[in-house]
Amino acid sequence: KEVVATVAAGEEVSPATTLRQRYVGESALVNFIADGLVARSAEFPQGAVDLAIVNSTAVADGIPPRGPLTFQHWYGVMPFADCLQVGRLSGRQLREILDNNAKRIVRPEELAGAAPPNLKAYVSRGFLHFSAALRYAIRLGGAAREATAERITLFGAPIEDCLDRTLSVAFTNYLGAGAYGESWNGKPIGGGVPGAIPSYDLRRLDKHDLGLVFRNEIVAHIRAAGTIGAATGARLDGRLEVVA
Repeated sequence: KEVVATVAAGEEVSPATTLRQRYVGESALVNFIADGLVARSAEFPQGAVDLAIVNSTAVADGIPPRGPLTFQHWYGVMPFADCLQVGRLSGRQLREILDNNAKRIVRPEELAGAAPPNLKAYVSRGFLHFSAALRYAIRLGGAAREATAERITLFGAPIEDCLDRTLSVAFTNYLGAGAYGESWNGKPIGGGVPGAIPSYDLRRLDKHDLGLVFRNEIVAHIRAAGTIGAATGARLDGRLEVVA
């Protein structure tokens, strides 16, 4: 129960809010984690990365809105000991990943249906979050198959200007292995998404293992920040917009 930081973020990082946000759009706590991974990458042997990717199911809980943060709290947020990889991909590949990701979001009509997904549980469709250099919108369309990523910018530039740019991207070995049942492996997207929509295969990316535990790197980032709050990145900043 060692205290590692102070929380001053309010309800945006609470368990109820985090569990509600992580599958349906932008999440304040996941933003903090993704941006923290980019910050920690300055210490990586191969140097800083351009972008970090975090899967929704890597974040299992929120934290108290204010007060001391303990290791016990954070192990509840990140209970898995996934290790980190760094991959290289083009802006064109990133656009394809985002378009596939758009089809995985839990949609409003699902939540309003007779048997809505339980957002407090494990929704195994592989929805991804990204660090702050990437901003985009998900256009829902009439059904999951029609959902698309649009208005994508990378470091402020339209993705169309970055299609041939090579990016270094941090993610876990879980994603690098195709995310198993969450299907970033070429198989149909699962988790209740209808229509056997093929998934993007992350296994094809050029990548290497870092030998670092994701959770440990984020704990180190928390220690360095001292506080989890809006000023240290635990906030909604509009990096993802969801539109009908």
